[in-house]
Amino acid sequence: MSQWLPVRGAITRLDTSLASNEDIEAFLERERIIARRHAEDDTYWIELAVTGRRRRVAVLNEAGEVEPGHPLATVVEKMDFEIRKLQIEIGGQVAWGDIDLGEVDVTLDDIDDCPPADAGEETAENLEKVDALQAEPPSFEEGPMLIVADTSLAQVPALAAQIEHPVAAFAHDGANVLLADVEMPVKAAFGQLPHYSMTFSVDPAGLENPKLTVVQDSSRLSWHWTYDKTDCDWVAANPQASAFAQEALGAGPFVTRICADLPGVDADAVRAALVGPGSQAPRAFPKALGLPEEVSDVLGELLEARQVPGATVFEPQRFKNRIKSQVAYEVSGQGLVHPGMWGVVRKVYLDNSRALAGVAGVQAAIGAGIVAFGARRIAKGTGGHVATAIGSAVIGSAGARMLVTRWVGKAMDAEGLRD
Repeated sequence: MSQWLPVRGAITRLDTSLASNEDIEAFLERERIIARRHAEDDTYWIELAVTGRRRRVAVLNEAGEVEPGHPLATVVEKMDFEIRKLQIEIGGQVAWGDIDLGEVDVTLDDIDDCPPADAGEETAENLEKVDALQAEPPSFEEGPMLIVADTSLAQVPALAAQIEHPVAAFAHDGANVLLADVEMPVKAAFGQLPHYSMTFSVDPAGLENPKLTVVQDSSRLSWHWTYDKTDCDWVAANPQASAFAQEALGAGPFVTRICADLPGVDADAVRAALVGPGSQAPRAFPKALGLPEEVSDVLGELLEARQVPGATVFEPQRFKNRIKSQVAYEVSGQGLVHPGMWGVVRKVYLDNSRALAGVAGVQAAIGAGIVAFGARRIAKGTGGHVATAIGSAVIGSAGARMLVTRWVGKAMDAEGLRD
């Protein structure tokens, strides 16, 4: 089954007497391309779905089934060829309409300045780079921010120190929720990108709509509560095409991805929050996710993040305490390392402190015996330096194990993470 990703762009009619919106609609219908649009003046804003590395466009076949059609680059070229005087830019693919300049004088100098024959390939490569840049996260607002992700709590102490504000964290529907009164740098928050993350940012001045970014595997989608596109005419008249557009375009991809990673979420409530007014989103969207009402209060600056009931609050700390907190969450199984490994470590070292002390004592006694043996050999002038070094290392190892175990145990006790 294909995984569809929406791409958007604009088609500008350079000569409105030669190209009309109806011509564009007729082309989309002929090619059976499922698309949404918003036409304004001489610009036809468009959204369609693509899949795969070649970004093949979603079309409806004769059997009424959605399937991958031509690559996006081919569709753009074909549209530019069939409809005159268009400037097309969709998902990083660009085509410029031919402009008739009449007869002009050409000199040898002009010919020498022409680009080489392979310049088109270089341009295509540049367009791929432009398309990749579009996948970068948007610039978030400086106001309160909400992150829902399958990230670890061991990363949060460093995040709180970086933003110099407390971060409230709690588990929700199989993921961790992070909430702060200021913007949280997403890359710094995760260190390495998680499988799934959702970032919701609010403008503290209330002048801009909130911004939402959803990352799932390698795909990134952004929503700004300014969506104004509707189904193309032929799509609206076709039940199968319209149903696909509802799922793969507009708010559909966000609903699908959010519900896939938060199975307890009501899909209809999420869609209603996404298509509703942006001014209501700071309260409607967290509610649709099933988050406590206090989360909306934080986003609306009615409550500080540290005041959210039931949340673990990570205050900004100095490096020494921050590392201790991070290690405590890592060892408790809430870090980047697989929890099963830390389970063995806790069972061997932390849960059997008396046994560990006994083993360390025996190890230290053995080390002391080796040192004594080496000292006697040295006194007799028959060597023993190697034995003395080995014995000292054995004693040091036993002492270090005891010190580290006590340090980790105290760190976990301070965070309330002991079983």
